[in-house]
Amino acid sequence: MYMNCAVVDIVPLGSKSHKHVNSRDVAQVNAAAQAALSSYPPLFLANLADVNDCITTKTKDVIFNTPGHDVAFADGDSAGSQPSF
Repeated sequence: MYMNCAVVDIVPLGSKSHKHVNSRDVAQVNAAAQAALSSYPPLFLANLADVNDCITTKTKDVIFNTPGHDVAFADGDSAGSQPSF
């Protein structure tokens, strides 16, 4: 299981570029972004022997123990399903 990450600039709605945004607006947007991100569940870590002993099974969908609010389940799984690790 892998996650792709990217560096992004969060700027106020309607801004063409972060170069034209004053620092107060950036601070407000960053505070709003931090508030939104704080409601996310903790990052799921598995298959990292130096970090923890959580191991997932290859070719099997992972059912997370704390998936968050926006979840789509497939193959008969549901919010009541047990974590798969």
